[in-house]
Amino acid sequence: MPCAAPVRGKTDTVLPWNPATDNDPCGKGIVSTVNGVDVSAQSLCLPHWAAKNGALALKGVITFAP
Repeated sequence: MPCAAPVRGKTDTVLPWNPATDNDPCGKGIVSTVNGVDVSAQSLCLPHWAAKNGALALKGVITFAP
């Protein structure tokens, strides 16, 4: 399942969204579990999951959906 986070820069004037290089939505593979807890309902890739939940929450075993 791909990451459902919107692309950065759609409303940013400093780093605008470029349709030729930026995907909308993100589209990378999602994190399925973090330290044994199912987080797949968030449908976020590792960078977007860390941005939402905090980098300190990335402890233990992290598995990804295929």
